[in-house]
Amino acid sequence: MFMKKNISIQLTLMFVLTCFMLSFAIIFIQRQYVLNFLEEKALEEHALTGNRFIKHLNNRLIIAETLATNIAKLGLIMPKDESVFKSHIPAIINLDLAANVIAGGGIWPEPDWFSSGVERRSFFWGRNNEGVLEYYDDYNDPKGNGYHHEEWYVPSRYMSNRGCYWSRSYVDPYSFQPMITCTIAMKEEEKFIGVSTIDLKLEGIADLLQEGMKTIGGYAFIIDRNDKFISFPSQKMVQLGEEGKTEIEKREYIDINALTKRNSVFADLAHEVQAYTVLQKAGVDDGTSDSYIADVSRKVDEDSYQIDSAEAEKIARFVIRKNESVMYSGEVIQPHHVKIPNDIILGEPSYASIFVLPHMDWRVVLVTPETVIARYADKMFLKITVITLFALAIVLMGFFISVQRIVVAPLNSIIRKLRANSSAGEEIVYLDENSPNEIGQISKWYNTRTRELVESKKDAEKANLAKSDFLANISHELRTPMNGIIGLTSLLLDTPLDDEQKKYVDAVLMSGDSLLLLLNDILDFSKIEAGELILEEMPFNLRESMQHVVNLMSPIASRKRIVLNFKYTDMASSSLIGDPTRIGQIITNLIGNAVKFTEKGHVTLEVLVEKGKQPDFVTAVFRIADTGIGIPENAHGLLFQKFSQADSSTSRKFGGTGLGLAISKNLVEMMGGDISFKSVVGEGTTFTVVLPLKAAAEEVAFNKKNRLPLQEQQTENIFMTKKVLLVDDHPVNIMFAEKLLRKIGFKDIDKAENGVQALQCVNEVEGSYDLILMDCQMPEMDGFEASQNIRSLELKSGNKRTPIIAMTAHAMEKDRDMCMKAGMDDYISKPVVPEKLYSVIKQWVADTSSEQKSSCAAAGEQVQEEAVSVVDMSRLLLFTDGDMEQEKMLVDVFLNVGRSSLQTLEEHIQGRASNEDWKMASHKLKGSASQIGANGLAQMCAAAEAENLGSMDKKKSLVADITASLEGISRFFESRWV
Repeated sequence: MFMKKNISIQLTLMFVLTCFMLSFAIIFIQRQYVLNFLEEKALEEHALTGNRFIKHLNNRLIIAETLATNIAKLGLIMPKDESVFKSHIPAIINLDLAANVIAGGGIWPEPDWFSSGVERRSFFWGRNNEGVLEYYDDYNDPKGNGYHHEEWYVPSRYMSNRGCYWSRSYVDPYSFQPMITCTIAMKEEEKFIGVSTIDLKLEGIADLLQEGMKTIGGYAFIIDRNDKFISFPSQKMVQLGEEGKTEIEKREYIDINALTKRNSVFADLAHEVQAYTVLQKAGVDDGTSDSYIADVSRKVDEDSYQIDSAEAEKIARFVIRKNESVMYSGEVIQPHHVKIPNDIILGEPSYASIFVLPHMDWRVVLVTPETVIARYADKMFLKITVITLFALAIVLMGFFISVQRIVVAPLNSIIRKLRANSSAGEEIVYLDENSPNEIGQISKWYNTRTRELVESKKDAEKANLAKSDFLANISHELRTPMNGIIGLTSLLLDTPLDDEQKKYVDAVLMSGDSLLLLLNDILDFSKIEAGELILEEMPFNLRESMQHVVNLMSPIASRKRIVLNFKYTDMASSSLIGDPTRIGQIITNLIGNAVKFTEKGHVTLEVLVEKGKQPDFVTAVFRIADTGIGIPENAHGLLFQKFSQADSSTSRKFGGTGLGLAISKNLVEMMGGDISFKSVVGEGTTFTVVLPLKAAAEEVAFNKKNRLPLQEQQTENIFMTKKVLLVDDHPVNIMFAEKLLRKIGFKDIDKAENGVQALQCVNEVEGSYDLILMDCQMPEMDGFEASQNIRSLELKSGNKRTPIIAMTAHAMEKDRDMCMKAGMDDYISKPVVPEKLYSVIKQWVADTSSEQKSSCAAAGEQVQEEAVSVVDMSRLLLFTDGDMEQEKMLVDVFLNVGRSSLQTLEEHIQGRASNEDWKMASHKLKGSASQIGANGLAQMCAAAEAENLGSMDKKKSLVADITASLEGISRFFESRWV
């Protein structure tokens, strides 16, 4: 029993058995794996060599296509003068770069194109036996067949302007050399008027293939799309020979079917080569109908006396592919590998690799004898045998010495560690428990811990999912009634009330504000956990920010008769870069806690700003000390955990969500800082926050945002003539929003309870609405779907784009993204702050009356009108605070962006920019215009962005409007700065 379970003995027995098995396995490996491995290596060499051949062929083809294309272009622009043609065309054909591969070429017009009443008027030059370029007039002989019916001419009638038709290979009647012709169709206003040609030499290709095959052994040959040989190692085997009538015909190459008839040994390879072609797939893969292929095939067959019906079909497929594809771009071509039992040249079993040149359907075939691979296998077998025996000897000598030290001892150590750390949270996998030895023991303990971890992970995932769903739902469900409570209570305070009523309403509003604070804590924590909370980077004054926090918290401390002290020590600049809102939130939370847990005494905020460890950085240290109840030592570990408090009993005196400190800690860590505390029960607590902050380049004063009071908003009448659609399913929210809109100045307000009713209202209202306030979550049809449908209706009817502002209880960043994708223009979360709503509405709803007046006013009055119609100066003043230099800099940046975007729009009209470029330029200019208050221009850009795929006439009109608006803005500021 001990021997069976002892791993040392088991390994020794297995090692001996393995030695015998390896001896037999070596022979098997030699016959199977080594041979297959070397076969794959040889075929990889085939692939490399074949692609080198294709690259060389492609270089020749590119030269010919380029020259033929240039001749065609030249022929279309040259005057129809014989002397001009004869002086310019030979210069292109006779370029030194192409002299070794180009046999000739020229232009072949259709009847009456070059000279009226002249059917044949070709301009052709070819090289004679000495390689000198000569002009030949043979094809112009009226007694001949005529070049209009030649095999290289007829298919070009069906080629595109950029497509090159490659003829079958033939023997040149002047130089007696094999060649092919590249034909480019010449068209005037889509009318076929003739062709240009370049004759490409094929001589030297056989030598190239023979030289390239020396490294891998064997031979290579090439056939064209008609299965006719272009090159073969034995010319006599593939020449027409005595079967031809003339000397030229005798030199012509045959196709692979003819060679198979002469020698049946070639049949196996011929079958594989013929089957591997791309032309047979034309009309299937590319969607071209068989009837269209048949129609082109019939026309080619009828027009040319040299093309039979079988070749005509191949030509038709070739023409279709050339019209729809581009020139071969040099990508690696994967070959088709086959094994043939006997080769016609080598006379033994061989391997063949077939490459298809996609744009030509030429096939390059490489053939290597099987014996070459066998020789490699024999050499490799000897090397493997020696290496294997040497390795076995080394293992045998070292095995018995090292087995205990290397295998058994470490395994026992692992078992001890796993037993001691069975509760550790290491990432592990299941092991096999069936082994009756040390490994089995390891597996048992290992798997036990793994199962525990898996179950714990499942429980944690379920809890996290439930928490996320709870936070998302409670955020929405609470914000909807909160919107009504706070909003209507605020409006109620503006009505006549006696002292007792005002006292009750103030209490309701205070309770609502408290609930909102709790809700904001939950929402902030949810954003942090979802990774959606983004910190701002902006200049601010730290001293002013902290003074603002103290001013906010002082009334709360005073009500408890607690002194709130503020000490600020500035050893470095107070002008910093960071997120002042979130820093204020952290300190406000800590001061609020200190005040809450302090019954008498004081709370002190001490701020120290020191130079940081890195250049341009400072270290801001915040200490919040109180004389409160202190924190028990057993609660220290729970203090920064979510939903936990030092006193969690049902009778605890102080309330709260238990999220404040957790949120503060997360915010501090997101800023790269640290938060800590010291506390003594009965004496008080001191929290310390350390934040590394970047120093601002210039001194910054506290940014007091200018808000227009609601009473002043009432005096503005720009909204009195505007029509609004209010969409919400909650009656309290409808009532509050309607009251607020009327208080702002709107008179004409329609209401809808869901998206279906909203669509009915949009359809029924003539001239559409000036503004739509849209809730997102509603029965029957939600706000997202309703907004999409409204945008579709606008596109179909051609109506103006109505601003849609989401007014929803959804407050996450992803919710804002969903609103924008649905076609909404802006977003405001509930509970709605009146000032915020007014600001957003004013941004999107502008008074256009001045714009209408400006068109009728004199030129001297136009600039003054534009001050209202093209730029909302109140919006611009938010950025400049009245600083004229700051205004000039901002406007200059805007005008540069505007001119750049306008240039892109104009390039699109001219066909030099895409629809996507149009859309991006419109969107970019829309955002810039909105930022400086150019609302009219922003609306034009929004219309242009929506017209991305629209008509060109509409786009031209929009470009004209945008140009005029941009020029008006420029004139306005020029007059303003005089």
